[in-house]
Amino acid sequence: MAVPVTYSIRNLSARKLTTLLTAGGMALVVFVFTAMQMLDAGLTKTLVQTGSSDNMLVIRKGSETEVQSGVSRQQAAVIESQQGIVRRPDGMPMVSKETVVLINLVKRGWLAVSVPSARATEKMVPSVEGEFARKRRMMGHTWPIVVRGGLVDPRGYPPRYALLIASHRVLRYLTPFLHVALLLASLRRPRMLAAQLAVLGAAAAGRGRGGLIARYYVLTTASIALGLYDWLRHGTTAGWEAAEGTR
Repeated sequence: MAVPVTYSIRNLSARKLTTLLTAGGMALVVFVFTAMQMLDAGLTKTLVQTGSSDNMLVIRKGSETEVQSGVSRQQAAVIESQQGIVRRPDGMPMVSKETVVLINLVKRGWLAVSVPSARATEKMVPSVEGEFARKRRMMGHTWPIVVRGGLVDPRGYPPRYALLIASHRVLRYLTPFLHVALLLASLRRPRMLAAQLAVLGAAAAGRGRGGLIARYYVLTTASIALGLYDWLRHGTTAGWEAAEGTR
């Protein structure tokens, strides 16, 4: 016997909290996926600026972007002593040793420009576990920027850029903690709890395309929280080796 549509509608209003949590969980997954797609286009528009073949950006070994890099004073001194470095009339090398957090440039009024022709690629990690390890190392270097670098401080952001930071970064970094909160809220709701445990079970098994997708999502989400743990427990290391399979 078919269930009347009106029954389903009344059930939604009768179980408001369950309905809200279910809708919120689904919306969170969709939003995170959409935010990642927006991030791909947003990074090109926000972080890429006009360059010159005469300029060189030096980052440490194993870093994928300047955001993750760090060069010590001794290493910078070696770089500026190289013969290929252009020197001013007074003999001083034209080298700028600066600590830069990109988000602060926008706060200071710098204009983010779009360069559609700019593209960056990297060799894919051959396994989900390798991607998890790569993202965990990356997040260990990202959390100092989030907490101490001013990323979550809204002062100085234009309204639209503040919305971009909230959606692309802050919500993304809160994802593992929101999932834990949703799991705890589902302890008295067997169906919701079963659905979440099913995803975790599929991730643990890793069988088939669905299992691999579940494992990728669970591990990459967990890497955010574990990166925070690594930073709080051990601090940010001076460098790291390239991820497995990308050397």
